[in-house]
Amino acid sequence: MFAPALAQTEQPRADTAHGPVIGAREDGVIAFKGVPYAAAPTGDLRWRPPAAPSDWTRPRAATAFAPACPGGLPARKDTSEDCLYLNVWTPEIGAQAKRPVMVWIYGGGFRGGSTALPIFDGRALAQQGVVLVSFGYRVGALGFLATPELSAESGPGASGNYGILDAVAALRWVKDNIAAFGGDPENVTLFGQSSGSETVNILTASPLAKGLFAKAIGESGSSFGVRAALPLREAEALGKAFMAERGVTSLAALRKLSVEKLLIPDDQKYEPNVDGWLLPRSVRDIYLAGEQNDVPMIIGSTTQEFGRPPEISREALNAGLRDEYGALAPAIAAAIGADGQADPTDARWRLTNVEWGDFTAATWSGLQAKTGDAPVYRYVFDYAPPQPAGRPRIAHHGAELAYVFGNYRNAGRVVEPQEEMMHRLLSGYWLNFARTGNPNGEGLPRWPSHDLPGHVALRFSAEGAAPIGEREPVLLDLIDRHYHENSGATAP
Repeated sequence: MFAPALAQTEQPRADTAHGPVIGAREDGVIAFKGVPYAAAPTGDLRWRPPAAPSDWTRPRAATAFAPACPGGLPARKDTSEDCLYLNVWTPEIGAQAKRPVMVWIYGGGFRGGSTALPIFDGRALAQQGVVLVSFGYRVGALGFLATPELSAESGPGASGNYGILDAVAALRWVKDNIAAFGGDPENVTLFGQSSGSETVNILTASPLAKGLFAKAIGESGSSFGVRAALPLREAEALGKAFMAERGVTSLAALRKLSVEKLLIPDDQKYEPNVDGWLLPRSVRDIYLAGEQNDVPMIIGSTTQEFGRPPEISREALNAGLRDEYGALAPAIAAAIGADGQADPTDARWRLTNVEWGDFTAATWSGLQAKTGDAPVYRYVFDYAPPQPAGRPRIAHHGAELAYVFGNYRNAGRVVEPQEEMMHRLLSGYWLNFARTGNPNGEGLPRWPSHDLPGHVALRFSAEGAAPIGEREPVLLDLIDRHYHENSGATAP
């Protein structure tokens, strides 16, 4: 088990349900890194729900990040299957503090990611009075492989959602232990970006996560549209192909394969599935029935989730639209100017950004406003941060993160005045929301909830923050019709 050496100096201590941990003081806050929240998912525990970690009695050093979970992104040296650890940054320790808690889920397309990235350092948020938690979770084949054999050996008859089950285990750890770190277990805000936001969305729909968090923030990702969870049978079929490609026919043999042999480069889908347990039905169906975990939410996207694609001809664009949208292709083409009014590459870029950005956020926030009682606040991030020479300035995927975490000053360049404003706005709204469930507060432009007449979202731009109506109503309606008419998984 990962465990850094303990320095022979007096350092802050917290007592978890499994044993004491020793942290370190960092810039006025206390940091605990590499705290186990589950047993190493290795050997016979590979492709099983997370198990409780072993207890320990001697104080354990919690002063260094644990290795990241190995996935399908380019190989990293700092990865290990023994990766189910979390980090806590807190202004003070002790159960009497009862600070608001924010639990972060990083993105990475369910193929990679790490809590150790400098942009996710929790010091700046903890300096403003919250307890910040981040955790590693299984990704790639180790986190999302489903097979009929794995489903058969599990009690619920489900497989493939191990990375999301890790998130549930981390939230249970927070519920049971965060008071010792100065946090309030009844005031937990879950927030994530990209596939981390998709995980947040799934957890708001999962009965397994009920009562484990009080608020949720989703940044640029949800399980609607292009990212909808797979039907279990489709995920199992992909798993059978995965085994065949590696020349194994049994789970025992699969569990004995090295990580290197498991994670050979492939184009396999590693995504959550509708397993009948974590997700009884599709996220869309759960929300339509009003059966989601009904908590206050902030949901949003950036205006250019993707960079401009390679040049494409008008003929290729329209052929792609016919393949993707069938009978709705002419209407989609007219809406984006693919019928001759716009540059075909720009038209494709516009549609892609709506599919992956506006639609995923609008559908999630719209359904919460329609079927939930708790308020939902939607945003559109339209500020283009500075970029290295030669790279275009756009409001790209993840552009808001440095300003949410307050780590934009660490980029080794001159900070622009608009960046200071963006940090004040984003961190101000996010922290207010974590404290009270309402992002509004003194010194911030009013952010109306999504369901107020005439209002859809708060737009963040170089000019500040201001309410706007829907940016792409025609496209959103057409895309929604497409997914409604071709809706996927509703049961395993």
